[in-house]
Amino acid sequence: PGGFEGPPAPPEEALRGLAAQYLLSPAADGAPMDPVARFHVRNGASVARVNAMANPSHRGRKESGGVMVNYSYDLATLDENHERSVLDKELRATPEVLALAEPRLDPATLAAVKRVPAPPGFD
Repeated sequence: PGGFEGPPAPPEEALRGLAAQYLLSPAADGAPMDPVARFHVRNGASVARVNAMANPSHRGRKESGGVMVNYSYDLATLDENHERSVLDKELRATPEVLALAEPRLDPATLAAVKRVPAPPGFD
């Protein structure tokens, strides 16, 4: 979080960044603020990708600005991820999502998110 760092991001990139910030920001109880993210993360998923204008329908734009999110479930670590999410409020995200959120999140919030590799086909 700082001053001006170059030209403004294209609208879709700015939208993706704002969505990533929201998805990685904890509520008062430490879990994600977004109810859909909360559901997926508590069930062991990681925030894998933020897609701008993926749902351009009227309802999609009204409910989420057209943004849709991909969550990744790694079956090998699913139970462990679920436990860490519920007990430790651990949130996991790919480097892509972290990079989108980084300019908008305070360092402590950002440091609390566990970096996980992108799932196959997402890089």
